[in-house]
Amino acid sequence: MTDDTRPPDGISPRRYRYLTVPTDERERPHLVRERVKCGKPTCRCARDSARRHGPYTYFRWEHWDTASRRTLYYREYVPRGEVVRVRRWIRRHRREAAQNRGVLTELRRLVAGR
Repeated sequence: MTDDTRPPDGISPRRYRYLTVPTDERERPHLVRERVKCGKPTCRCARDSARRHGPYTYFRWEHWDTASRRTLYYREYVPRGEVVRVRRWIRRHRREAAQNRGVLTELRRLVAGR
């Protein structure tokens, strides 16, 4: 990897899972902020649930699994530097979903003969 292609220090080169999931498999995407427990038995968060770590930002989405016939929920941590980009993506996704709903509504009206 040359200096030109290497990511700056502190930026992970990994691709985020929420960017690789096909758009039609992501339903109701949203961001949430959560305080989390780290799992260390001697940490303050293990003794007092009010003193958890964070808040951390997570991207959540759901997907209807036709095989199991139930909704599956997914969550992935979003680094602070990625939050703006993910918010932009969510806005764009919601706008496209609203347009698709509008098209479907018009098609239903045409089929119904109104």
